[in-house]
Amino acid sequence: MSDLSERPVLVLGASGFVGSHTARLLVAKGRKIRVLYRRSSNQEALSGLPVERYLGDVHDPASLRAAMQG
Repeated sequence: MSDLSERPVLVLGASGFVGSHTARLLVAKGRKIRVLYRRSSNQEALSGLPVERYLGDVHDPASLRAAMQG
């Protein structure tokens, strides 16, 4: 099994204040980041961050599974 620090971290709410700061901190620590965002989300807070983006909603199990795959 691979080292857990090599696995991507899924950050929910990353387009918001707390979530975007959490994502930035994790990127600064060298972690791979995935974010789940809604179509209506303003993604400006994620500008310039090397993150994998997944369109979805926490109320949609299929979109959560897709974001958590791997």
